[in-house]
Amino acid sequence: MTRMMRLGYTVLHPQTTEPYDFLAVKDGRHIRIQVKAASKTNHHRGSQRYSFNVCRGRCKKMYDDDTIDYFVFVSLDTEKCWVAKADTIKSKFFHVGENNAGKYYEAWHLMD
Repeated sequence: MTRMMRLGYTVLHPQTTEPYDFLAVKDGRHIRIQVKAASKTNHHRGSQRYSFNVCRGRCKKMYDDDTIDYFVFVSLDTEKCWVAKADTIKSKFFHVGENNAGKYYEAWHLMD
């Protein structure tokens, strides 16, 4: 949220139960954001990676594209972030290797 505010967004927390964690507002545009956090706990082919659960609840239901706009994936140990448009994530899990920044790494510009 701090990063969003530094980028000029007003960040709001819903006061009711919503499918998103917070709402970011900038230039009259409202962006619904779901935050997912993970620790570097999984090992894959000799290196560690982050695995983010992209489901709702106990992975029974996926998020709908019409209820959230973006995912922000946060590593708890390094505070690195990956930003992805919700309709680009089609799997129940999002995996990122510790050396694999990928196109989503710190991709805040996707929200502009």
